Amino acid sequence: MKPRGKRSDVRQFNTLSTDESDSEYEIMAVETDDVNVNMIQNKIFARMLLIDENKEVKFQLDSGATANLIPRSYHIHSQIESGNDRLTMYNQSTMKSYGTCMLRVKNPKTHKRYKVKFIVVDDKYTPLLGAKAIQAMNLIKIQFQNIMGEGTFKGAFKLEIDESIPPVKSPLRRIPIALKPKLKTELQRLEKLGVIKPVDTPTDWVSSLVIVKKPSGKIRLCIDPKPLNKALKRCHYPLPIIEDLLPELSKAKVYSKCDVKNGFWHVNLADESSFLTTFETPFGRYRWTKMPFGISPAPEYFQQFLEREIENLPGVRTVADDIIIYGEGQTIENATLDHDRKLKALLDRCRERNIKINREKLVLRATEMPYIGHLLTAEGVKPDPEKIAAIVNMEKPTDVKGVQRLLADTLSRAYLRSTDGNESKTQDEILLVRSDIEVEVEQINMTDYLAITEERQKLIAQSTQQDKTLQQLIKTIENGWNNSEHPSELDPFYNVRDELSVQNGIIFKGDRCIIPNAMRNEILSQIHTHIGIEGCLKRARECVYWPRMNSELRDYISKCDVCQSLAMKQPKETLKSHDVPSRPWAKIGTDLFTLSGNDYLITVDYYSSFFEVDRLYDTSSKTVINKLKQHFARWGIPETVISDNGPQYSSEQFKQFSKQWDFQHKTSSLGHAQSNGKVENAVKTAKRLMRKAKKSNSDPYIALLNFRNTPQQVTKYSPVQQMINRRTRTLLPMKSALFESKIPENVRSNIMDNKKRQEKYYNRSARDLNELKQGEIVN
Repeated sequence: MKPRGKRSDVRQFNTLSTDESDSEYEIMAVETDDVNVNMIQNKIFARMLLIDENKEVKFQLDSGATANLIPRSYHIHSQIESGNDRLTMYNQSTMKSYGTCMLRVKNPKTHKRYKVKFIVVDDKYTPLLGAKAIQAMNLIKIQFQNIMGEGTFKGAFKLEIDESIPPVKSPLRRIPIALKPKLKTELQRLEKLGVIKPVDTPTDWVSSLVIVKKPSGKIRLCIDPKPLNKALKRCHYPLPIIEDLLPELSKAKVYSKCDVKNGFWHVNLADESSFLTTFETPFGRYRWTKMPFGISPAPEYFQQFLEREIENLPGVRTVADDIIIYGEGQTIENATLDHDRKLKALLDRCRERNIKINREKLVLRATEMPYIGHLLTAEGVKPDPEKIAAIVNMEKPTDVKGVQRLLADTLSRAYLRSTDGNESKTQDEILLVRSDIEVEVEQINMTDYLAITEERQKLIAQSTQQDKTLQQLIKTIENGWNNSEHPSELDPFYNVRDELSVQNGIIFKGDRCIIPNAMRNEILSQIHTHIGIEGCLKRARECVYWPRMNSELRDYISKCDVCQSLAMKQPKETLKSHDVPSRPWAKIGTDLFTLSGNDYLITVDYYSSFFEVDRLYDTSSKTVINKLKQHFARWGIPETVISDNGPQYSSEQFKQFSKQWDFQHKTSSLGHAQSNGKVENAVKTAKRLMRKAKKSNSDPYIALLNFRNTPQQVTKYSPVQQMINRRTRTLLPMKSALFESKIPENVRSNIMDNKKRQEKYYNRSARDLNELKQGEIVN
């Protein structure tokens, strides 16, 4: 008989531990005794018994954490194992770790026991159970798990295409060798998800592949649909903006935000439309079966689909692929109950309509949440501190310019609507400035001001006040646009409603002043300075606006007798391209011309096409040199000067001038004036401007000023912008922001591309002459 041993108390334990191989854990939120490292709302706690310590401990439950934490003072009888565990907060800050320990934990309600691996931290932190422990202990019941993943709306989207636009097959762009394995893997993943399909049949449209590298190192596949977008027809569905939503949040106290995961991929493409999105890769052609990013109808159609799917849900609004849920109530508790009811209704709808939510971007039950540049709080809507940090931290101004810069930065259009409250506040701030600085601040609209006289501003404002349509427009801008109900006379402004603002009684479309009906004829006459239809249109589009302005301006100019009688004839000069200089005034051309019995000197910059015209009372070399010296003193000495072989330029005096002033003098071929075509074209332009000015009894210097400020077809910038990097003031009303210095981009490359195109078409009807041989007779 075996001796009876002592009875052992054997109990079943469930062992819980983490299995991360890299010993790096993420703590979403940890509360300390004195400071919240990252305060989250509505924290959940559970009391658990530490068996070895015989102590009941209140643990914070954090479903976003990947580790369990225990302060050092809670594990007196447990052995700490050293380790290199690194604790990373969700905001990328780190927490010190003292090692790990295994503790026995008991749930007092279910009496179940667990062995849990904890990371030992400083005593100032709260005990915490992470996601795996919470799920294993069944402390939190998971609902709506099936709304995560990939979703699909009902129906299919058919792309409408303009058949008059010819299809484009874009070539395959080079893919770096290092990206090809990732590209192939991503293509296989998308094909497995059913987002793309291989194409092995001919297609009319082929777009280029664009690879976007994410911060994580992964890649996102897109297409470059610019050619396709020109042919696609848009559905023109109004997209909501943050200003449409903010008035509804006046009583909100609790917020949640859901991001529709891969929103555009919720929309199926009709089969025939899918082939329009074919794109080329090194591994063959593919087509999108879901709506891809980048095609022009996508944002409006997705918004229409999403609003249709979640319509009639109170307290739920969408802006792009963000769904915001807000709870209202007198207290936080009441607002939370209201919020939870609305959130559950939304999640039920998402489950019913197969709308999937991005778990990583989910924000729940927040009483303070950043949203599109604003901070939604229980007390109301505030500016997002991150967005205004640069202004808040700006150095204290010490001079007049510093104060003006501060006001210009802080009094932005977004927070200075034309309401009585804002205007009075602005006036108080301006009066404070005036008490210290002697500047005419009251004459300046600190949001966006016109660089014209105060009398002219008052005239535009008074005329706007007398214009019934514009007054109705002002009311609509201030009160908000109703998508379906607005006066019919405002229809021309509806498509540009997001660009409209009101400042000191004047309406702006972006940077352009909207001209009242009574002043439009006057503005038309000021725009029309006999520089041609396209030149006038470009000037007008920079600073003024009204519906049908382009057609009215074309009609006005077409009836001008002066323009019709002196219209440009088709040039017959042969093309001879010069090298394009790399900067303004490095290479100039000069010539003399006669108009109405008077002699003139013209000097033109080869880079910007900016030219100077000087009246000459004699045509001697000395007079020409003196005029050129004035220009060189103003703009600097050029590297190269090109002229014809006239006596003024072939003289010994001009030769000495080029040596003393250190520039290279080149002359055009004898009998071939076209070789200095830049100057010849400038002469034609100058003569045309001066003739039109004389015939219309207008000021020729105003005509020259307007030409210098007219954007060019090739470079998209005016001569004066290319010359001095800014516009100069004309008689047109323009905002001062348009006069700020800005370096024109791609000027030289655009000029070179244009020259290549000209040479291509010119050479179609030109041929090279046979080489001359020694002794050959030349006629």
